[in-house]
Amino acid sequence: MSNRTGLFLFITLLIFNPLLSFTLSSENKNEIVSQETSIDINYFNKIPKNDYIIGPGDNLLIVVSKDYPELTRSTVVNGEGTINLYSLGRIYVEGLTISELKSLIDKAYKDYVRYPDIEINIIDYRPVSILVNGEVNKPGLLTLKGSLSLAPKNPIQEKPFLGSSKIPPAFQYLDQIYADTDTNIDYYFPKVFDAIQKSGGVTEYSNLSEIKLIRENSLSNGGGKIETTLDLKKFILNGDDSNNIRIYDKDIIVIDKLKDPDQSIVSNAVRYRMNPQYVQVIVSGRVNIPGVFKLSRESTLNDAIDMAGGTRVIRGPIKYLSFNNDGTIDKRKINYRKNLKRGSYSNPYLKQGDLIVVGSSFLSNSAEAIKEITAPFQGLYSTYRLYELISE
Repeated sequence: MSNRTGLFLFITLLIFNPLLSFTLSSENKNEIVSQETSIDINYFNKIPKNDYIIGPGDNLLIVVSKDYPELTRSTVVNGEGTINLYSLGRIYVEGLTISELKSLIDKAYKDYVRYPDIEINIIDYRPVSILVNGEVNKPGLLTLKGSLSLAPKNPIQEKPFLGSSKIPPAFQYLDQIYADTDTNIDYYFPKVFDAIQKSGGVTEYSNLSEIKLIRENSLSNGGGKIETTLDLKKFILNGDDSNNIRIYDKDIIVIDKLKDPDQSIVSNAVRYRMNPQYVQVIVSGRVNIPGVFKLSRESTLNDAIDMAGGTRVIRGPIKYLSFNNDGTIDKRKINYRKNLKRGSYSNPYLKQGDLIVVGSSFLSNSAEAIKEITAPFQGLYSTYRLYELISE
């Protein structure tokens, strides 16, 4: 067979054998072209402006140079904000970003190492302490884990160097991780949603469209505080989490109060599990089954009375006591009617720990019932003060 004949047979097979060739429709071609042109190497430059700021409790893996593995160090930032490094001794690192610390260590090691090539990785993130203020169910200072990981909690262990290679334990661990393709390392960092969720969720007055987030600015960018506005209502309405950004230590989240209530906020927050699904309230006095009841988040005062078996024939007015997020007390005297509009003044939506006293005096309850009723309010008011509020 001549070379020309062999070439002809090969081309024929390539064209007509589906196992050896494929074709692209014009639609597929356009799709591939658009994918190639929509992204380029500049994508690598999308580095976050707010780089992570180092603080006490962060566990850092610092590699000075792969040519000098003996200088690699795993170290935890202590309470004074310092770490110890070979040759440099004790240095202050609190308040620096990863990039800033990398640059400073690189300059410092030039007196000891010919070609330093600094790498800094955070092995274990410190807890995140943030302040959530405003229209949430439990405003105040919160602490969340800095990260959740499927990797071992303390992967780096001090072991003797192996053979003559003098590879530090840190490099032994990294070699093991990268060599094991079955190892699944997956980090999750807390976001604004998590902070609001831990603060007890939102109320019908929470303005989720204009959440203020205040955080520390990096030293390279001038220090001080920076502020932005986030719209998290998009998230609970249609799942758009573009504003659900990562939170950092010492962040401040402020949620303003709406002028008019919006019950859809609470119902959607429950659906997305930003809010607890249930609330616990206390119903006492002249009802058939007084006690503590667990109701859905969208329940009203009348629902709670129904759960308590309804009112007795002779009852008197209803006293409703609820603690607002700003520390004030919402106290109402209500004439009970079954057909009252849900969410109205006399049939309000309930919050965690609300107290409903039907007719008879709060003091008529047994000592055990009184203890059960006052327990949710301890830390806010004494039992005696609760007696006063209800008896007024």
